[in-house]
Amino acid sequence: MNRNTSSTMTKMGLFRLLLSTVAITITSTVILTTTMTIGGLGLGGGGILIAHAFSSSTFPQMTTTMTQMKMKSKSVSSISFQSRPHRHQQSLLMSSDSVNDGNDNTSSNPTSPVIDKTPDVKAMTTMTMEDELMTMEDELNVFTATVTTQSSSSSSTNDLPIVPFLTKTYDSNRQEAGDLFVGGDAGVFDIQKEEWGKLGQTGWFTFTAAVATILTAVAVLWVYPVTGYSDDLTHLFESFAPANANGKYISSYVTLFYGIIFPLMHSGLASLRPYGEKIVGARTWRVIFAFPSLCLSYSWITYFISHVHDGYQFYDLSHNPYAHTFAWTINFLSFLLLYPSVFNLKEVAAVETPKLHLWETGIIRITRHPQFIGQCMWSYGHLLMVGTSFTALTMALLVGHHWFSCWNGDRRYKQEFGDETWNTVIKERTSVLPFQAIIEGRQQLPSDYYKELLRGPYFLIAAGTIGAYFAHPYMQGGAALVRNTGYIPGGILG
Repeated sequence: MNRNTSSTMTKMGLFRLLLSTVAITITSTVILTTTMTIGGLGLGGGGILIAHAFSSSTFPQMTTTMTQMKMKSKSVSSISFQSRPHRHQQSLLMSSDSVNDGNDNTSSNPTSPVIDKTPDVKAMTTMTMEDELMTMEDELNVFTATVTTQSSSSSSTNDLPIVPFLTKTYDSNRQEAGDLFVGGDAGVFDIQKEEWGKLGQTGWFTFTAAVATILTAVAVLWVYPVTGYSDDLTHLFESFAPANANGKYISSYVTLFYGIIFPLMHSGLASLRPYGEKIVGARTWRVIFAFPSLCLSYSWITYFISHVHDGYQFYDLSHNPYAHTFAWTINFLSFLLLYPSVFNLKEVAAVETPKLHLWETGIIRITRHPQFIGQCMWSYGHLLMVGTSFTALTMALLVGHHWFSCWNGDRRYKQEFGDETWNTVIKERTSVLPFQAIIEGRQQLPSDYYKELLRGPYFLIAAGTIGAYFAHPYMQGGAALVRNTGYIPGGILG
């Protein structure tokens, strides 16, 4: 690969790169936000129509039924009051049974039994009340079933099959765990409450359009060497890297540059989120944050795959079956430690308004910074397989960035939720080191903790991780293609 050693060309390339990065960010932001907001004005009208339909069907029926039940209740109370004799009436009836008024034919015969001809008011009253109560109970059961059915149908948007745990979340016993119910329940999913929707609504159709738009922008403006600028950035880093004895640039310096630029961009924009959202809104800021992160992630990962065996070779266990199995297991488990906020894909794609969530369930019970732990596991697994100085440096940069993110994440939590919530919910009940809070008794796992892990998003991550493993040959082939293609100056913006 040719190297540009001219300082003038280097300065021009740097200026062009910075200008292109700004232009790319603005362009992708406009494209994505325009796509997601098409038809957005129809959301308010749709909500009004839904509310009107619900109120015109359910609430009148509920009101009528409740009115009838109240009337029944008043009727029973009236019957009970009117039929039940007062105490002085009961004593008079008892006296009439024992006193001979001279008109009764049986009174002349003292041995004949006394026949009470007075109607049993108490028995009649009891029977009447029981009948009325049974009728009310039947009507109440019908009313409850009707309301439940209508409520279920209103909350369900489709009739897709429910597969336990896979397509429907089951709640764990959070009371047993002593949760404060200040934070949310992570990874909740119910497929019958999801909808395809129309473009501009918060459904999966808009999500698909948004993801397709952002990935197309990344491919055109960054990935494809003819129109994109990933190769320009890599070439710029290579021009800054010192050469070895053979006159070739040292690739470890390039991964070092990526390891500095990516954290500055990723964590920097995340830290500026409270201020940026006030200016451009939460959804637009998510696009501004995500686009450069995706671009830099692609460039760094591609470069890592292409140069993983560069530098000094300490060992190579990539062909050892035992090391391969052990590393594969660690890497698979590392992906299950994704941060729960990533589960809400619609927020990730800015289809729904992104929020800084406070979770109390799931993997947060084990460690409040699962991405850091997962990155450590992933880095250890890859370094175990390929023991080169280049790999060691790249893994150290990744772990170091996530280590910094632990401090930065805690700082953002405290800034967002306040000192009291931070101390009582987050710091007191969680830990960075896995299982530390549980061992110290500050966190308790419910007996049905498995319900917090056997959830749709985890199954999706597991399937994606297995798919990524089998896609490794294609990743390596793509990275080799990028390396062999080399540097093509310029791009779609000139």
